[in-house]
Amino acid sequence: MAAVRLLMGEGHYHVPCMAHLLNLCVFRVLERTSSINDVIEKVKQIVTYFRRSISSSDALRAAQRQKGVLVPLELIQAVQTRWNSTFYSLQRFAELAGCVSQVLLSKDHRTAPPMLTSGLLLPRDPPSVRATSLPSLTSVPSCCKRLTNGSFILENNSLLASATVLDPRFKLLHFQVPINTGNILQWLSREMNSEVSSSSTPQRTTAKDVSSRPSKDVPFWDLHDRMSRRSNTREMPATSTELHPELKLYLTLPQEERTKCPLKFWSDRDKTFPTLSRLAFKYLTVMGSSVPSERVVSRLNAIASHKRNRLSPAHIDMLIFMSSIERDVWFGN
Repeated sequence: MAAVRLLMGEGHYHVPCMAHLLNLCVFRVLERTSSINDVIEKVKQIVTYFRRSISSSDALRAAQRQKGVLVPLELIQAVQTRWNSTFYSLQRFAELAGCVSQVLLSKDHRTAPPMLTSGLLLPRDPPSVRATSLPSLTSVPSCCKRLTNGSFILENNSLLASATVLDPRFKLLHFQVPINTGNILQWLSREMNSEVSSSSTPQRTTAKDVSSRPSKDVPFWDLHDRMSRRSNTREMPATSTELHPELKLYLTLPQEERTKCPLKFWSDRDKTFPTLSRLAFKYLTVMGSSVPSERVVSRLNAIASHKRNRLSPAHIDMLIFMSSIERDVWFGN
């Protein structure tokens, strides 16, 4: 961390991995919701029993074959260090619930853990009582407050905030705190002024247009799309008079469609925004997740093993690169 601060300056802070943050959100919600956590723990006990008992595993496969399944499935154990393993475990358990219940109810498995009951799966309180309960309503503000505390205050991070502002699809649309909006705009203006004083002749950068791919209708983006359609009526920030002219001009432009490529936007307008486009290519290319680098390390550990210790560094680089390419690139759609 000290080396990063020396390299980037004190104004830049550690950028959290968004994928890890989202994974921790789901994990903490499941951990603190007793009704869901009870179901997960019961499923874990059943999965552990089947994975440790050969006779129960054989009985589970036989029960599936009796139902016409050619390739029997196995239960999946939920492991905290494996992302989405809890979801996959519950999904597989739901698929095999009938066969699992058949095996657990047989006389040959008296030491097996009990099967999940309907009382454990149904809500403990009737929906009408839960909806009109005062404690349930009063807990909503505290839950919302916890979401905006701690790791979720990302607007103060200059790297993330500047990348959001310089993305023509988002700009200032999702900033919640006005003072954070003014701070990042002033910070970008100072960056642009320092960029002008130390810049040389910029090189033209080209970017491929990836907007031709058909977009799938994802409900997650419904709120953003509705806000984006109303964004043309948003007022300029109060600090707009102190901003760099390029930044003010950029903020007055209408937002780009969500499926457009932001890098191509800046590549096509590098003459209109010579300084701001350089900052855009600088900050928009920052990785928002450490997952790709972690996958590269995993591939490295799998490739550079003791059995292949005669590989040269150049060959290792080529093998890692080829293994990182998506299957669609190799074989087409």
